[in-house]
Amino acid sequence: MASARPPAPDHGPLRLRGWLVILGGAATAAVILTAWLPVGALIAQHAALSAASSRLSQLSAEGVALTAEEARLQTPAVIDQLAREQYQLVEPGQRLVQVLTPSFRPTSQRADGGPFPGDPGYAPVVDPADATSGPHAPRPTSSRGQPDRGTSRGC
Repeated sequence: MASARPPAPDHGPLRLRGWLVILGGAATAAVILTAWLPVGALIAQHAALSAASSRLSQLSAEGVALTAEEARLQTPAVIDQLAREQYQLVEPGQRLVQVLTPSFRPTSQRADGGPFPGDPGYAPVVDPADATSGPHAPRPTSSRGQPDRGTSRGC
């Protein structure tokens, strides 16, 4: 004969208490994970990681360019060119001739329309009798015909 199982007893309050314990444990776990797992720090670290990654790719491109420049600078023709341009070096038996061009460009004009008087080459010729200042201008003389040395009496 087949034995029939008796129906399971209904443990209403016990069953509800079990579910409350499980829900309480899940809520506690969620609070602990939220407190210990700093989401803001993870987002900041992700941004820093992407910035570092872009900087790395930029530096890698610069490294490739510098490697190409290094290879170019190893050729004798480029070395000779740089020695001539930057250090004014010449081959044995050659002479270096530098042609200096005037680089003066006046930035303002005089009242009479001439260039700025800062360059003495552009200054007009001055008659020595009209010269009243400068290192070679005549000094005032005393009544005795000697240069006036000021008001001090001691010699």
